[in-house]
Amino acid sequence: MPSGMSLAPTILLVLAGILAILLLRSVKTVRPGTVAIIERLGRFSRVAQPGTHLLVPVVDNLRTIVPMDERLVVLEDEPLVTDDNFVLLADVQIAVVIEDPVRATYEVADAADAVRQLAVATLRAQVGSVNAEDALARDRGIVAALLPVVGAGAATWGMRLVSVDGSFSRQPG
Repeated sequence: MPSGMSLAPTILLVLAGILAILLLRSVKTVRPGTVAIIERLGRFSRVAQPGTHLLVPVVDNLRTIVPMDERLVVLEDEPLVTDDNFVLLADVQIAVVIEDPVRATYEVADAADAVRQLAVATLRAQVGSVNAEDALARDRGIVAALLPVVGAGAATWGMRLVSVDGSFSRQPG
């Protein structure tokens, strides 16, 4: 090492670089129409509203971004077996809005998939107890029966059921 050279400026430069990287990684921006779930040391800390937020490096973690707009859960050509062993295909659209992002994050792994599975199970129970002709004639009533069941499940997961619409058709062939 040449004489007169000190390690101090090099060390200060490296430390300043590390500090700059930590600071840049701690600034998080939450876009409009979404909220962010922030955890501190692996536990829920707060919900970050849209805007810019500064997180404590290593201590705080942005767990997930939750969209707060209306989401559409679609069941397309879902096979349902009737009491007389005919297969009907259900096309159902379920609109939900997340009202409690904390419950939608921590109560269930995938809120939209949970709504979908509950709707499929409810439809299979409803259609499985009637014959094909009755199911086709009462398809609006059967789909409307999803409202209380799926609505209660969605409320448990921090969501509100906005609307349910759909119809049944015979399986071709």
